[in-house]
Amino acid sequence: MRCGNYFTLAQVADLLSVSEKTVHRMKNERGLPHFRAGAVIRFEAGALQKWLKKNTCSKHGG
Repeated sequence: MRCGNYFTLAQVADLLSVSEKTVHRMKNERGLPHFRAGAVIRFEAGALQKWLKKNTCSKHGG
């Protein structure tokens, strides 16, 4: 379920075509921006987009 401009862990995993375990690793080891609301982890869409632009290579000169 997408709430406003926020993604769940499962949605980010689906968006990036990786496992949820990999998303956990990315947030812990590579600084994937996130926040906690109690036990729930959320990813703000704008911060996620900026992080992806900064931390991924493009096919054209990456």
